[in-house]
Amino acid sequence: MCKVQLEYKYKSVLKIPQSFTGKEKDSETGFSYFGARYYDSDLMTGWLSVDPLADKYPNISPYAYCAWNPVKLVDPDGREIVFEDDKVKVLFEQVYNNVKNRMSKLENSGFKKKRDIREYEQLKEIYTSLNDVKESSAVFYYKTKSNEDNILSGGHTYGEKGIDGILVEVLEGRENTLVHETRHASGYINGEWDLDKNIIDSEGKYTPINYDYCDEYEAYKQAYHYMRIFHDEPYKPYDQIKNEIIHFYNNNKDIIKKFVQYSNLNPYK
Repeated sequence: MCKVQLEYKYKSVLKIPQSFTGKEKDSETGFSYFGARYYDSDLMTGWLSVDPLADKYPNISPYAYCAWNPVKLVDPDGREIVFEDDKVKVLFEQVYNNVKNRMSKLENSGFKKKRDIREYEQLKEIYTSLNDVKESSAVFYYKTKSNEDNILSGGHTYGEKGIDGILVEVLEGRENTLVHETRHASGYINGEWDLDKNIIDSEGKYTPINYDYCDEYEAYKQAYHYMRIFHDEPYKPYDQIKNEIIHFYNNNKDIIKKFVQYSNLNPYK
């Protein structure tokens, strides 16, 4: 259940009879039409047919609207549950489209230069991370943090007591931070790190498992590639990235201070 909405539902300029969440009211059936399914606000379940993606969410009724949580979530067409945060939603779409369109442009050009192939491979890594989150059955709560929140690193990906899923905080307007934190989310999906829900800190956050220097290295590397390609920032040698990570995370008690990709499947992957 990815919590990133990548499609906007603009209202038509025509006068269409609308009802629940601004969807069109079907005059013949009396139900609201959401595109994939019909909705009946008089029913506790809401949807009148089974979720076409029900096999992805075996713990939730296939007729449930917003996983029984319409206060925090929206369900734009009856197929996927989406966490609403307009700013981070726009930012995610912007980054995703930038990467996808640039890859298409390179493909259509026929990779005339050697550097085109290298750039394509770098973009492909970023695209894979973004797509991992889009297609995952894991729950990710993307949300925007303002500059006043003083997140030192610009963002944070973590688990918190009482929340069934992973929270992804992104500093407002920071494309590089979204790329960085999405790489962490992708790492969670692929078993590179996990959460120990038996150990909770004073802020109610779970302790990460197998979180190592390599997790940060991959996240920083993708963010730097993105900013170099789309914002002409100077290229950083990989050794420089590693040195910055060692310096920045020297006092972080949760990180494993080795450039070895630990994982749940293989502790020395």
